[in-house]
Amino acid sequence: MGTAPRMVLGRRTNKATLDLRGAVTLSSHITPPPRPGARNGPGNRLRHSSILPGPRRPWPTVTFTLSTALPGDGSPVSPLLDRAFGPGSQESRLVEVLAEQYPAFDPGLSLLAERDGEAVAYALFLPRTIRLRGADVPLAACGPVATVPEHQGSGAGTFVMEAALAALAERGLVGSLLLGHPSYYPRFGYGPAFDLQLVRAPERLLGEAPGEEGDTAAWRGIEGHDLPALVALHWRAHAAGNGAERRSAAAMDWASLAEGSHTLVWTESGADAPSGSANGGSVGDGGPRAYLRFRVRESVQITECGARDPRGVSAILAFTARLVREHARPQAEFRIPFAHAVSRELFRRGCTFESNNFGGAAMLQIGDWPGLFRHTDSSWAAVLAGAGHRSISLEIDGATHSLALVDGELRLGRKRDNLRHLVVPDGWAPGLITGHRCAADLIFDETILSRSQLDPEGLRLLPALFPKSQPMWTHSTVYEVADG
Repeated sequence: MGTAPRMVLGRRTNKATLDLRGAVTLSSHITPPPRPGARNGPGNRLRHSSILPGPRRPWPTVTFTLSTALPGDGSPVSPLLDRAFGPGSQESRLVEVLAEQYPAFDPGLSLLAERDGEAVAYALFLPRTIRLRGADVPLAACGPVATVPEHQGSGAGTFVMEAALAALAERGLVGSLLLGHPSYYPRFGYGPAFDLQLVRAPERLLGEAPGEEGDTAAWRGIEGHDLPALVALHWRAHAAGNGAERRSAAAMDWASLAEGSHTLVWTESGADAPSGSANGGSVGDGGPRAYLRFRVRESVQITECGARDPRGVSAILAFTARLVREHARPQAEFRIPFAHAVSRELFRRGCTFESNNFGGAAMLQIGDWPGLFRHTDSSWAAVLAGAGHRSISLEIDGATHSLALVDGELRLGRKRDNLRHLVVPDGWAPGLITGHRCAADLIFDETILSRSQLDPEGLRLLPALFPKSQPMWTHSTVYEVADG
């Protein structure tokens, strides 16, 4: 594998068409980074010249070359990732595995930035379908993103990120999601949007006494013919939540390659076992009726699970009880949404539920807001129809988007609504879409209300437009390759 045709762009340029079929050269003047040890603050102004006054000279142009690049023999991708993350990095392994085995891998979203012939930055985006506001939305999972240490601060990372985000729009992907540093990625339009939800279950609440867990021997490793049924089981368990990721029947979506992570299925059959599924997978006699993925750390971590019926839920808990005892751990930790059937059973048993915001690191970016509104049009139309209001406009990142109900259909526009216009604070829009933030955050912020124009009817409309949710990105098993 190697590199594809190239194009050359200057830093901070995102106007070019990124089909990578031709070459175009653009450039921009940039300000160099501060001198080592220089401080910026009261009494410590940074100076670029000690000669005052004088003509202002432009800083030298920094030009990066952009190309698509795949890992493999002779490719600079893996060496770059090893320089950025350390020799033999899991990130390097992740990219190699994705390129070789994952059906959704798009070579045009594996982007490399070079400066003077040296590979300096890399970004990978993987197309995914994510559930938002009751609809399937085409997005991309971002990662890994890396800049070699010697070029951090040069603009190389910004360049490759902006180029990649422009490429998403050309593919009909309305945005992307990632786990990343909350002080870095908001500059590209990312905002906190998802939570981490945990259920802690001590041994005494998991199930029967030792030797009474039922037929735990019915659990086995996954096989190729199980995959369609697993797609159905996963969607049955997760589809109700914002952030649910649609899985494929590719083995990489199920069999974790991470060390110490295991995916098992429960295949007990019975006369009452249902057959068939809405997603094309068989969950009848002999097929998987439940599955779980686990790893043993300080506790037994159930990173994902799904069940066809209450018997499957009981089987998951009984097998987890066995794991806790055999590995002498104090408890199991279920990393699953609170709306999950297993969560509901654990709640009934008195387990502890915890939720946090990932420190703001689980983020969503929307680059095509009209596209997002079109994909989720039913949710907006239902709210406008139910409330008796026909329109509202939202100002997001300085652009106005009007939503109007006309003849029962949602119509999009750019005109400001003079009665109901909401100015969304910078970085809040992704969280409002998923329910990470909600109407209460808006209504109790006087600054937001003073900048917006909302009549009493508009204020009453906000809770229905932006209800509180418990969003959780149920990312693919493949990302456990880079999970320490």
